Order: sequence, then structure tokens, then C-alpha cells
Amino acid sequence: MNILLIFIYLIILFYYYKKYYKINGVINPFFLFSLFHFIYNVGIPIEMTIMNDYTLRGMVLGYDNCTKLIIMSILSLIGFAQGFSYSWKIWFFNGKTNDSNLYVIMFLTFFTIVLLFFRSSLLDSGTYEGNVDISAGNPLYKYLTELTQFYYVVMVSYIFNKNRSIIKLILFLLPLICWGVYSSDKNPFLLAGIPLVLLLFKFKYFNSSPIINVFLLFFLLLIIPLLIMKFSLYRADSTETLYNYLRSSGLYKSIDARGPMRSLIILLNLDTIDYEYGQTYIKSLFQWIPRFIWKNRPLDLAQEFAIEHIPNWKPGQGYGYSLLAESYKNFGILGSFIQYYLIGYLLTIFSKMIDKIIKNEKESSSLNYVLIVFNVALMHRAPFILPTLYIRYLIPLFFFLIFIKNIRIFKRKILIQSPIFKFIKFK
Repeated sequence: MNILLIFIYLIILFYYYKKYYKINGVINPFFLFSLFHFIYNVGIPIEMTIMNDYTLRGMVLGYDNCTKLIIMSILSLIGFAQGFSYSWKIWFFNGKTNDSNLYVIMFLTFFTIVLLFFRSSLLDSGTYEGNVDISAGNPLYKYLTELTQFYYVVMVSYIFNKNRSIIKLILFLLPLICWGVYSSDKNPFLLAGIPLVLLLFKFKYFNSSPIINVFLLFFLLLIIPLLIMKFSLYRADSTETLYNYLRSSGLYKSIDARGPMRSLIILLNLDTIDYEYGQTYIKSLFQWIPRFIWKNRPLDLAQEFAIEHIPNWKPGQGYGYSLLAESYKNFGILGSFIQYYLIGYLLTIFSKMIDKIIKNEKESSSLNYVLIVFNVALMHRAPFILPTLYIRYLIPLFFFLIFIKNIRIFKRKILIQSPIFKFIKFK
């Protein structure tokens, strides 16, 4: 039964893959979503089925629950594909617009603030434990470093959307990669990969044949887990070789996908479930509000799960939480379709909203591109955070746009009142 379901999953995957490929080429939202969806939701059940071992780090999923998990993965894949409007070319950089310094200014602003006010925190973040403790103990530092990294990547994506120089791009991304190594954090590596994917999109070779793109998909499904595994061994300061670790633990069972999967296994093994019927989504709308403003803000599912299952828990610790588990917690098996349809639909709505707010097509395309890729990569190891993530990263942008608009109005008024105005053609 599970072999048949896996086969059905692959058929549906390539059906939607072909539809998106015809419109956007290989590097499209569905391709990137399906890549991480497979790693976090499908890779482990496939390993379990092939090895006939339905356990994960001492936890028993069981054959029947594995079947249920694969069905939920199929429904969630269809849900996202249907919810996301593939007829809309969401990140085609065809707009002929003037150059802009918006993202350069934003990055330099956040970078300067972090350097001036959080130098000691930067120095103390040189280990995994140190970075976790500093980030958990100082939310403002964590937020500002996230903004710095995020808008650095948006800036680089904006600059390189027509530049095909891989050497220059890697040189631009080196500081971000070095920060990831220094702080033992995976997110800078993920962010650094976003402009690299954009560069692949620009090379016609990768869009020349569906067969080449299928090989690219399987290559990424293999190389990404191996890179994650290697980084985990480095972060743990382990002397174990990658081969031995892979042989003893498995490929997808060895990476951080096992953390969120833990929450899903526990949920599927419950005899009875009190369904939330969408309440967790309402709670997620307020997760962006800082605790110094709302002291008793409700915990998200990942925090609740960590507090319940980690002995002597302290802030910053956690296993992550399966987005698929949240869908099951709200509406059962059908929830996987409902929730992922909602996510795909909201990504489209938010992207169109950004297009209307940012009149510069090139600027909005770059921001949409980074936000979508970042979301489809991160969403599988956390509860429903889509609105919160957009709010966290877009609020500073809105303030910058308002500030720039007022500066332009001020300059215009000064110029109009100037005696030399009649000699100047103001634009």
C-alpha cells in the first residue's frame, strides 16, 4: 500500500511540476516548495518503507500511521499547487525601471545599528550554544540580525537579477556564508542559496530540457540533506565521518527533518484528538508582537511542544514543529489539503499586495522572490508562521518607504520655493 502511495505522490509531483515548468521554467515556486516538502514530509516515510523500519530515534510511527502520513503529504502537495496561482508569473524580472538604492539603504541601516549597539552580542555568538542563548535572551538583537541578513539577500538578488557573473555573486555571498559558519546557524546558508537559485534561473541551459530539470530535482534532493548532515556534524564538533553517520542513521532520518517529524509521530499515535478547527491559525496572527508589549502572548505550537517534551527546557531550545502536524491538529487528514491550499493562496495574495505597495516592478519582484523562497523552505519545520513572517520583514520596509516619500515631498517643496526653480525642470 505504501509503495503504491509513494508512486501516486511522484506522479502528482511531476504532473504539477510539468505545468509550472511550462510557465516559469525550472526555478518556480512549486519546484522549490516541492523540494523542501519532500525533505521534511516524504523522505522519512520513504526511508521507513524501503527499510521496513517504522521507527525514528526510538519513536514508533508504525505502518498504518506511515500510510496516513503519505496520504497527508499527497493532499498537502495538491493543496499548495491549487492554492498558488501558477498562471501568474510571480518573479519574472522583465520590468524596465530605474536603478534603486532602497535595499542598499535598508541593509546598511540595520547593519550599522547591529555593529554600533550589539558588538558584544556578535562576539558571543561564535558557537551554536552562544548564538541560541544570545538570541533567546535578546529578541531585539535577534530581530535586527535577521533583518540585516534578509535585506542583504534582497539587495544581492536585486543587483544580480540580470548579472550572470557567478564569481561576483559568490564574493557578495561570502560574508553571509562566513556568518553562518561563525554562528553555527543554518539560516544564513539558506539565505545565501536564494540568489544562487536566481542565477540558475537566468541560465537557459537549466531550462532547456525537462529531463535535465528532473535530474536537477533528484540531485538537490540528495545534496541538500548531505550538506545539512555535514553541517550538523561540524556544529556538534563530532569526529564521526559523514559515511558512518549516514550508514547508521539514514539520510532523511539524520537531518533536522526528524525534529518536526517527532511532533507528527506523537500526534498520529494519540487515541483521541481535540481538533482546533483553525484556532492555531488565529493565534499565529499575533506571534509577531514582542513580549515586552504583550507579556502573556499565547505560545505557538513549537514552544508548547518544546516545553512539554524537553527536560529542563530553556528559551531557544526546541525540536521545531511539523506544519503537517498542525494541519492534522486542526482538521484531521483533510486539514493537510485545507492548510496548504490556504498557504499557497496567501502567498499569491501577499505578493500582489507588495506589487501594489512598491510601484517599482524590479524592486517588488526581488522582494517577492526572496520572501517566497524563504517561506517555502522554512515553513515545514515550524507552525503556520506565514502572516507573522511577512509582518516581521515588511514593517521596516513600510517605514522606509514612508520616510523616503516624505523626504521627496520635502525636497520638492524646498525646490519649488527656491528662486532658481524657474530655471530647473523638476522631475
